[in-house]
Amino acid sequence: MISPELIAAHSKYLAAQRGDQHFIPECRRLMDAVKDGVISAFSSEIASGVLADHWGRVGVECVLKKLPQWLFFGVYYDPYDHGIEFKKKMNRSLPSSLMHIPVVGTTWHSCLA
Repeated sequence: MISPELIAAHSKYLAAQRGDQHFIPECRRLMDAVKDGVISAFSSEIASGVLADHWGRVGVECVLKKLPQWLFFGVYYDPYDHGIEFKKKMNRSLPSSLMHIPVVGTTWHSCLA
């Protein structure tokens, strides 16, 4: 027989799942609402941006004009699924002038990789 404690614990888990069902759609709505404003504000740097929801994250993937890179801003909702370290180790090949710039919650990927 299943213990009452185990049933109570699982009930809390199920209740949390029901409460969580609005989180991802709300994040998607938020990112869609700010996407055009960010792209417009950085129009000299960003060529295009598209709303994306995959790899455990929802946000905007932007193609940059001056670098062979793309930029993502958004919300990571499942760290298991995205498979990308959230905080990258310092790349010593960057110019020293860029080493002090804090970039929190942004992941860069090379388009050439």
